[in-house]
Amino acid sequence: MNTEESACPQCGYSSKRKLPVSPSDSSRIAELCFTSQCPTVEEEKSFQSFVGEGQSFLNNLDTRIALMKTSIQALENTRELLKPVVMQYKESLNPIRRVPSDVWGHIFFYGSGYDKDHEEYFDSASHSLDLNSPPWVYGRVCRQWKDIIHNMPSLWTRVKMNLHKMQTSDSRITMVLLLISIYFRRSKTLPLIVYLDMSSPESSPSISDFITNISNVVLTHSWRWKSLVLAGGQGTGATSVSEDDFISLERIEIRESDSRDGPTSSLEIVAPKLRAWSTVGSRWSNSVKIMPTSLLFHQITDYSISAVASSEVLKIIPQFPNLRKLSVRGLLASNNSPSSEPVLCLPKLNEFSIEQYNPLTAFPALTALLDSLSCPALTRLTVIASGIISDAVKRFEMRSKFPLKHLIVGRDAGKFVKGLLNPLVLQSIVIRGDHSFSSVHLVLSEITGTDAQIPPFPDLRELQFYWSQSLSMSMSPVGFEVMDMIYDCVNSRTQRSSATGVAPLKMLITASDEQARKMLNHPLRRDLCSKGAVVDIIAL
Repeated sequence: MNTEESACPQCGYSSKRKLPVSPSDSSRIAELCFTSQCPTVEEEKSFQSFVGEGQSFLNNLDTRIALMKTSIQALENTRELLKPVVMQYKESLNPIRRVPSDVWGHIFFYGSGYDKDHEEYFDSASHSLDLNSPPWVYGRVCRQWKDIIHNMPSLWTRVKMNLHKMQTSDSRITMVLLLISIYFRRSKTLPLIVYLDMSSPESSPSISDFITNISNVVLTHSWRWKSLVLAGGQGTGATSVSEDDFISLERIEIRESDSRDGPTSSLEIVAPKLRAWSTVGSRWSNSVKIMPTSLLFHQITDYSISAVASSEVLKIIPQFPNLRKLSVRGLLASNNSPSSEPVLCLPKLNEFSIEQYNPLTAFPALTALLDSLSCPALTRLTVIASGIISDAVKRFEMRSKFPLKHLIVGRDAGKFVKGLLNPLVLQSIVIRGDHSFSSVHLVLSEITGTDAQIPPFPDLRELQFYWSQSLSMSMSPVGFEVMDMIYDCVNSRTQRSSATGVAPLKMLITASDEQARKMLNHPLRRDLCSKGAVVDIIAL
């Protein structure tokens, strides 16, 4: 069988053809090129033969290269024609096109930030008429997405009107009013959470008209308002509010303006379902300028206040005779030394929350507040603050004699748990946020007790805490493994539950994905679960 490749009929090239062999060594040809010597007759004959053969080979190569370039160009042209067509069909087969509309709805819900509570959402959102922000921007991608957001009323239930971020020119008022109407129309009849900041550093007839026009449109839907945030110290325009406007309103948050001046005023509205009121102070004034009317004081059962002095808190809360839930956050340090206040009794208060992230400067304010309160009906206490106020909390408990059932604590959890005077009815402990290993160790030690006695928390049913990366899963700083401590605690209480009436303890631990996997596969946890104990691990 002949395996020799035949030469190309167009160019004469063959890959099997060998290169012409040089008839002389390199030194001889270099010598002839460097001098004017003439090659010998034999050399001249062999050189002419080599040049002829070599030139023929080069001609074949040049012809071959030209043909190959033409072929390559033709192939590239064909590729450029075919590729976009194939990509179009390939794109049409993308699995993302088959994602169900309800799944897109969930994605848009989270993408819009609706998984956050409304306070966090309003702090980060621009305003509801920003067409480059969700949910508007989703409708600019494709018709399918546009149809989804148009038919998903829940995406249009958080309304933020911020005059500082809106264009207030006369030429824009028609477009602004149109967008507001579209926004409300897409929310159908669902309850609304509304943020209004209609304050303006400018004062002119055009600005005043702009505010009036927007307020009138917004207020036409006030019957659907479930929660209202008023920022900038502005009201809703009481003259345009009727008695039926706020029939669904359950919560109001007032964010005080930064103005140092201005008298205290009341928000003149009728809201039969209003139960919660929140006040956020300003950085320039410790006083609260906007309050509910006297008619609303008896309705409000949930009050939250932040960024004010403790004296302001003590001045306001007595006005709510039916208060059942109180939250105090970020108390401001007072320039005046705390005075001795008479003890204020809140007989109906069930839940009390204190959150303070600058404990050293506000320590006197926190202490003054706790030393001025008595809450005999308190069942849930949250203290997210430094352990330096643990003595004040202990005095607060001693004075109130409350039957505490739920305790939520932060970084210095061990100090607050150890300081409880009446642990007999406590049912749950939650350790929030970042905390030290020693704090968790102390809490577990406190609730474990010894085999010779009933544990000090006989009715405790649940302990929750977050196991952070800083708390090593393998070995803790004091030589104990966390799962060993959990095992000893849960196993000890489980064994004594039938004989002494001690409640079985459920553990709920939140950890990073890596730490959670280690805990889930730990043999001690499996042993506890086999005995009927509940040790749940949640991965973040």
